[in-house]
Order: sequence, then C-alpha cells, then structure tokens
Amino acid sequence: MPESEKRNPVIAGAGGKGGGGGGSRPKEKKDNLNSTQTASIIDLISEGEIEGIVGDFKGVYLNNVPVQNENGNFNYREVEAETRLGWQGQEPISFADTVDQIFPVNQKVTKQVGPVTREITDTNVDAVRFTMTVPRLEKIEKDGDIKGTKVRFRFSVQYANGNNFIELDEKKIKGRTLDPYTKNYVFNLNKDPAGFPVQIRVTRITDDSDSVKLSNELIWTSYTEIIKETLTYPNSALVGIKFSAEQFNSIPSRAYRVRGIKVAIPNNATVDEDNGRLTYEGTWDGTFQQAQWCADPAWILWDLLTSTRYGFGDHITYDTLDRWSFFSASQYANALVPDGFGGEEPRFLCNVNIQKIDEAYKLINDLASVFRAMPFWTMGSVVIAQDRPQDASYLFNLSNVTADGFNYQNSSQKTKANVALVRYFDMTQRDVGYEVAEDPASIEKYGVIKRQVEAFGCTSRGQAKRVGEWLIYTENNEAEVITFRTSVDAGVVVRPGQVIEVSDPVKAGLRRGGRVLSATTSSIQVDNESETSLTASDNAKLSVVLPDGTLETLDIASISGSTVNVSGSFTQTPNVNTVWAIQTDTTKTTLWRVLGVTEVDAIEYEITGVSYNPNKFDAVEQGLQLEKPEDPSLISDPPETPTNLTAIEVPYTDANGTQQSRVLLTWSGTETTVSYLA
Repeated sequence: MPESEKRNPVIAGAGGKGGGGGGSRPKEKKDNLNSTQTASIIDLISEGEIEGIVGDFKGVYLNNVPVQNENGNFNYREVEAETRLGWQGQEPISFADTVDQIFPVNQKVTKQVGPVTREITDTNVDAVRFTMTVPRLEKIEKDGDIKGTKVRFRFSVQYANGNNFIELDEKKIKGRTLDPYTKNYVFNLNKDPAGFPVQIRVTRITDDSDSVKLSNELIWTSYTEIIKETLTYPNSALVGIKFSAEQFNSIPSRAYRVRGIKVAIPNNATVDEDNGRLTYEGTWDGTFQQAQWCADPAWILWDLLTSTRYGFGDHITYDTLDRWSFFSASQYANALVPDGFGGEEPRFLCNVNIQKIDEAYKLINDLASVFRAMPFWTMGSVVIAQDRPQDASYLFNLSNVTADGFNYQNSSQKTKANVALVRYFDMTQRDVGYEVAEDPASIEKYGVIKRQVEAFGCTSRGQAKRVGEWLIYTENNEAEVITFRTSVDAGVVVRPGQVIEVSDPVKAGLRRGGRVLSATTSSIQVDNESETSLTASDNAKLSVVLPDGTLETLDIASISGSTVNVSGSFTQTPNVNTVWAIQTDTTKTTLWRVLGVTEVDAIEYEITGVSYNPNKFDAVEQGLQLEKPEDPSLISDPPETPTNLTAIEVPYTDANGTQQSRVLLTWSGTETTVSYLA
C-alpha cells in the first residue's frame, strides 16, 4: 500500500437493499487564480545631499511598522527599496522610469452591449496599461463538480489619422477564483502626434453568462497613461519603494528614519554617528571642512541662513554672520548633561523635517529656540545670543541712566505656568509625544496653571523635560522686566543676550554705586561719599567698568574716606567718570539679561532686560529623573528557534495519475510562537 494511503485511508461502502448504489461527492477544483500586484512609489524625503537612511530596511516603516526588526527579521516580504542621496548627477530609480496617471473605468464589458471605449488625448503618452478584473470565475457542472472556466477578450486601438480599430492582442483569463482577480496588460502606442487623440477599446469575445452556474463577468477596472521618462530629480533625496499589494488593503503610509542634510561644520569638529553630536579638538581657525550630517542646531541654523537653494543665502552671506558666536553656541549645545535615565546626552540636538514654506523670521526663531538662542543684527552681521551661564558684562546705576531711573514690570502670579506640557517627536513610537514638567509647591499654592509648548526639532524625552523645566523656572523666577535709558557710550557697548548688573538704591534701600573721581589699578575715589553707604565688611566687592568696556569685580580690602582699596589689582586702570558699584552678601546688585537695545536719538539708547538667575541652569539640568515606560509586550523579542526538525520524503499519485513526491516537515513549537512560514 502506498505511504500516502496509509496516512490518509479511504473509507468506501456498498449500497443498501434494493441495489441503490453509493453516490460520489462532487469534485471542486482549487482556486488557482491569485492577483499579485505591486505598488511602486517614489517619496521625496529631503533636499540633498543627505547622509541616508539609518539601518537600511530597519529605517523604513510601512504603516509605522519597520520593514526589518533590530534582530534582523523582516516584518514584510517582497519589499524593494532604492535611495538617492540628492546628488546633482544621481541615477534614476531603476523601477521608476515612467510617469503614470491612472484613469478609473469600472465598467462591465459584455458581448451583448458591445465594446467599451476610452480616449487618450495627451500626445506625450508612450504606452497604455489596461487593468482587467474578473469578480468570480467558475462553472458548476451538471454532476455538481465545480470547475474553472475562461473568458476571452480583445484590446484594440484607433488613431486619429486612421479609419479602423487595430487589434493589439487577444487575451484570456483561465482558471477558478472565488474572489476578484486582477491582471494588467501593457501596450505601446504610436508616438506620431498626428495620431492623437487615440481611442482604446476592450471587446468581449466569450459569450455572456446566462446561468447562475457560470460566473465569468469581466470588468474593465482602469487604464493608465504611461509616459516613459528618465527622471533623476537632481539635488533631491528620494526613496523608491516597491512592495506586493498582497500584504496591504490599501497603499500604506511610509516613514523613514534619516540622517539628513549635510551642513558645513568647523574643521576641528567630529560627528558622533550615534546621535549627531559634535565634539571639538584644539582651537578653531574659523574655516570649515567638507559638509557632513550632524544634529547640531547652531550649524543647522547657519546652513539655513547661507544656503542659496533652500535657505536665505541670496540675502545673507558668510561675511554677514558672526561665526564665533555660532561656534560658542555650538559648544554649549553639544555639552553633555543628565538624560534622566542615569546616563548623559547632548544638551541640545535638532532633528526636524521642515516640510512647508514658512515666514523667514518665524523659521529662524524656531530653529534658534532649539538651543535657547536669539539671533540679532548688529554692526553689519547676524550674531547669536544664547541663554546660558555667563558673567555680567556691564554695570548701570543712577549715575549713567536718565533722570527717569529704572522702570520695572511684572506679570500676575496667576498667569505664570506651574505645569508645562511639552510636545516633541517620540522616536520610539514614531509619533508625537508629550512630556510633563511641574512645580508641586506652586501647584499646591495656586492650583494648576498649565502651558503647552512645542519643543521644535526635539526627539529626546530628556531634552523635552528640560524645555518644560526651563519654562516653569523662567516664568516664576525671571519674569520681571526692566527698562531704562542710557547715554550713547553705554548704548553702543551693550548687546542683546548679555548679562548686566544694576545697582538701584530704590531696590537696595541705600546708595552703593556712582561715578569714579580718580583711580589707580588698586583703588578708586567715589563721587559722593556723604550719600554713599561704603563698607568693607560682609564679603564686600567692588565692580568697575574698565576702559575696554568690560566689567571687573575684586574684593574690597579697606576703605579710607572716599577711597576704596581692593585686594590685588585691576587689569586696567579705571577711567575717570566710569561707573562703579559695591555689593555684599546681604546687599547685591541685580542681574538682568538684555532683550533689546534701541536707539532713541543720537545721544540716548533704551535698554530692555529680563531678570537673570544664574542658578536656573543647574536647577533645570542637574538631578533630572525620568521613569522608563514599562514594556508589557514580548512582541519585539525574536521568536525562539523550532526544535526537533525532521524531513521525510513521501511519494504520492496526483489527480492525473502521475507519481510525485512531497516532503513532510515536523518540528516542536514554542509557547510564544503563533505560526510558522515555510
């Protein structure tokens, strides 16, 4: 007995009394028609030149699922992808050398009604693709057997300069299918412009069905006008992706993890390929190396300002940018800070895909906000001022401002946020995420005052958290605004972003600042001893503006009448009539970060500043703690390898009586595996 019959015994029985024979079961032919359509798509992902997709297929996502997992297993089969990095002379995508436009028809083609015709008017069309569908194809015989059948049809074309339809080809669909089966047929057209418009036609040859036992309906689903073009899309980064429609109900969404546009970076910089951070070695001489990909927000902004293709390079040149302020901002942005999970990460990184036209001013400020910077125009160049730890660079008291003195403004506590909801892009979920920062003490006292903010270009939870903490701290501790007017000598020195000291007797309750009557490198004589509270105790310090415009502070050693002696020496002898101030542990000058300097007239400038607290930066960055989300799933884990795999060759006889062989595979499965694909 054949091995196949041993494994699958056939049970037969004789008829009952009266000679009634046992009936045979109807035979049903297998469904042997399966549509295998593919979709080919070109996605424009960036201006060029870019670094490329991260991890090949691991960086390609269809319906937010990676084509290939980190462990190397593929989630989708039969996927092809080609990338072009955006070179000027790049090659075209190999499987996308045509421009296609689909026109729906969705009309039944019958022999009784006659042919279905459509018209092509575009003289650039090189070929036409007919898409034909049979919703169901089968025939039920008298004995109950279900078999396949066929339907024949003809494609024809008529040119404007011809009188008759010309047969292109006769085709047939043969077999059995219980669900819609679709097939494409492509034919070249005569490119003679005089032949357009072109009539295309489908004619049914097989008789129409007149019985429910015969299903052979034919539908002309659509036709596609094909223009054969070799398109390279110079300076454009592309991904051409081709996949089987069998795995999707509709065209899937596509996403790509990309290392983006290459930008100019200093010649002493090195890029960390893991995160795009820059590290510097030695002293920068002001020159740049070959453009590279990085996530440094300072040089990304520099690139946007100077690019003539997609930026503002037609209006801004290298010579009008202060490269040293960009370099300083880059160093601060790339410094490592706690990431909230026990490790470290760069302070600021920029990972953003700018997809739409925006106002230049808004876009520049959005990019600058990534690294807490403020661009401004001064002395014929664009300079970057960054909110970062810095010493005071100038001093003001009542002697070098106008008679109006210092004006202060603040906002209501009820408007100061104590909960910040920060919107950022979560790379793990590949979707928008939210990080919450809050001030529990303020919430308990004033209730929840929520502010929602977008962390532009942010893909890090730690960075998003720091944005929220910075917002809350700033609104609650640095909300006071100062405004005053000063003379031209100070107005031309002070710049936005600088920190200044203010000695205001209205705030302090006593006068501890004025003008210098005379000075040496180790002492000064103050201008109004009788109305000034001079002291050498309580850790007293003297601050003086030096001839080069810088502010220097030294400890006070002693006071003799109107003379204040310091420990050590000033680096320069203070000028007569320069400004000075004394501060102690209990009576300090106030610190302000300059927001704007406006020329009022030829001799006066108005300065606006916001209160500055140097403790803010450690409060925001140090001690940051974030909880890792628990992963309740093992789906991302690779499946265990099957065990006890065996293969046995089994001979059998097919329906036509031919001897065949099959291989029988057996194995032991695992609890975490749902199915296997051989």
